[in-house]
Amino acid sequence: MHAKGHQAIIVAAKAGGKVSRSYFGKVLTITEKSKASDVRTEADVESETVIVGILKKAFPTYNIFSEECSMIDKNSEYTFYIYPLDGTNNFALGVPNFSVSIALCRGKEVVAGVIHLPMLGLTYSAREGAGAFCNDIPVKLSPETSLERSTSAFMCGYHCPKPIIIETIGRLSVKTKRVLVNWSVASDMCLLVAGKIETIVACEGMELHDFLAGKLIAKEAGCVITDHVGRPEKDDFNAEFVASCNQELHEKVTPLLF
Repeated sequence: MHAKGHQAIIVAAKAGGKVSRSYFGKVLTITEKSKASDVRTEADVESETVIVGILKKAFPTYNIFSEECSMIDKNSEYTFYIYPLDGTNNFALGVPNFSVSIALCRGKEVVAGVIHLPMLGLTYSAREGAGAFCNDIPVKLSPETSLERSTSAFMCGYHCPKPIIIETIGRLSVKTKRVLVNWSVASDMCLLVAGKIETIVACEGMELHDFLAGKLIAKEAGCVITDHVGRPEKDDFNAEFVASCNQELHEKVTPLLF
């Protein structure tokens, strides 16, 4: 991914974020999808339309998969995975913790990722092999190695079984300083690469557009990412993973999960 193409993805993410920000705090039409917690608003749809329009123009031969419109198949080895509004429940409640997430994959390998936080004016981005940045400034991970002083974020999909949620959060809560459950996966990944938290535990049920951009940004920032038992991932599409700011802390977190 060349710099000019990467900049086009950043432009698309910011444009989508501008749409969602314009709707924030207003009366919204909320449509329930698979369950009560899985919803969309007009902001999701309009943000997606703007993002897809920009990416189709800049990358006319690439596939595009987005949360609301599904797949635009161009029979390409490259596919965009778009989350036009990650954290819709937060957004609808008036909680300003939501984001726009765009990942570009070559097969099952993420080669570019952008997460834009509209309410904070922060854009996290990475290209394969080129490092991770926030508003063009290199990110810096937390140096913390103490489990008891670390903060973890827990994330999962809408249909993750409640016993798994309760057990995982419980195990983390006993050993760490605090466990965050923010219901905006991409925003949590930004907290990790910004050095604000130390670990992320991702459990079952998440969709690709939830985490792909954040995973590349975390890898390029220097995070350690494995499956739940500490094994290397086979590819970037693994939705059940642990991401940590350093290897020492990572080895203390993974035993808590089994």
